[in-house]
Amino acid sequence: MKKVLQILAIAMLLPVYAIAQSSDWEFQTVIPPDTSIDNSHGAAFDAAGNLWTAPYYSSATDDGPRNFVYCYDTEGQPCEDVPYVHSVAAGDSTFYFAPITGLAADENGDIVISSHRYRNAAGDWVGEVSAYILKIDHTNGELLDYYEVTSGQAQHIAIDGQGYLFHSAVFPGHPIGILDPDMNELAVVTDNRSGFARNIVVNREGTRVYQPTDFSTEFVDGDDTTTVSGRVEVYEGDVFSGYALIDTMRFIGMDPGASAVCPQTGVVYFAASGTGGAPLTDPDRWDALTVYGFAPDDQGEYQVVDEVMWHFGDADPYNPVYRTMAISSDGFGMVLGAFDRGGLPGIQYFERDELLVIDTSVDEVLSEVPAGYDLGQNYPNPFNPATQINFEIGQSGMVTLKVYDVLGREVATLVNDNLQAGSHTASFDATSLSSGTYIYTLEANDIRMSRKMMLVK
Repeated sequence: MKKVLQILAIAMLLPVYAIAQSSDWEFQTVIPPDTSIDNSHGAAFDAAGNLWTAPYYSSATDDGPRNFVYCYDTEGQPCEDVPYVHSVAAGDSTFYFAPITGLAADENGDIVISSHRYRNAAGDWVGEVSAYILKIDHTNGELLDYYEVTSGQAQHIAIDGQGYLFHSAVFPGHPIGILDPDMNELAVVTDNRSGFARNIVVNREGTRVYQPTDFSTEFVDGDDTTTVSGRVEVYEGDVFSGYALIDTMRFIGMDPGASAVCPQTGVVYFAASGTGGAPLTDPDRWDALTVYGFAPDDQGEYQVVDEVMWHFGDADPYNPVYRTMAISSDGFGMVLGAFDRGGLPGIQYFERDELLVIDTSVDEVLSEVPAGYDLGQNYPNPFNPATQINFEIGQSGMVTLKVYDVLGREVATLVNDNLQAGSHTASFDATSLSSGTYIYTLEANDIRMSRKMMLVK
């Protein structure tokens, strides 16, 4: 196998053999602290920065089996307003969730749930022909809209920065569909997707769709044929003009059971732990315990720039079969969830202090900021209502310093001018803004850096 793959890599000049820089992700806590959630099957961060997550299987209640979607803060405590939902009012009736196959947050930070069929009031699993995608208000748990998938196939979901929803079936032979922000059918990425799949991911711009599958690829080297399982199908285009399959080989031999994209950096993450109960991942190329972060460029190349691994503590390493991954809208938080956890906690939360620094001129993520460039932490922080931001640029040129909310919406432009090389200070007055976390981003001479700050009123 190794011989065939090495020949293939040389022919295609795959950059994924690059060694990743050391990760800045630090384990914070188990969610919830009592480690009660098993068979994790979806997660999303809402507009308030809270984590919504769900197990696949139901829980017993006095009213019969119920499938719960839980809400926690990043310390693992239940949300005060909506600690959980297992049903929503739909007109004069009540819709009870069935097994949960995916969660996502829309462009407003509300939560979208993929339910494989539904349950009746007694808890029976019914609805032989449909799966459902439901959007709920993150502030009160009420139903905002829904879409019925009449194929009956369990769906996994992803949403771009404009609110377009991409949904794909677990089993092959079905389309990757696209819904508009109002949950209306819009288009398809492809009519007939291959391979068994557990997840789908789309970049913030909606221009690249990544579909991991367990699809097997055969390679012929003379009289020898080698079969390699697992790949990621990469589609490029847009929701109005359509998409084309541009790549099936960059991630060959990987069998990702979970994936996510960082909204701030565009780095796309894949967990190589397997779409099923055991990884099909090629051990000559990928470590099944590792989540890999890849930086894409406009030429369709990828470089391994980040990685994170399940926190085992004092336990022996065990393949956790990642089935859940989500990154907060500010890019500083990540959650990993395991379906088969081997007795370990089912959901883990990680944080980083700084985002990866991207050199946009070469689409490269740098392990170190170039000499002469620095973006300092605002002071004071937390602040109310004003704060100052110090920064340095290594050479003269056009500089922008902008502030965004946690949903990525621009709320202020502090600098937009040609500046001389050296140290500078910008002031930010947030009198008109609400309390919360904000991201400030410096762009200068193709260097992009970001930090977060907290407004407390």
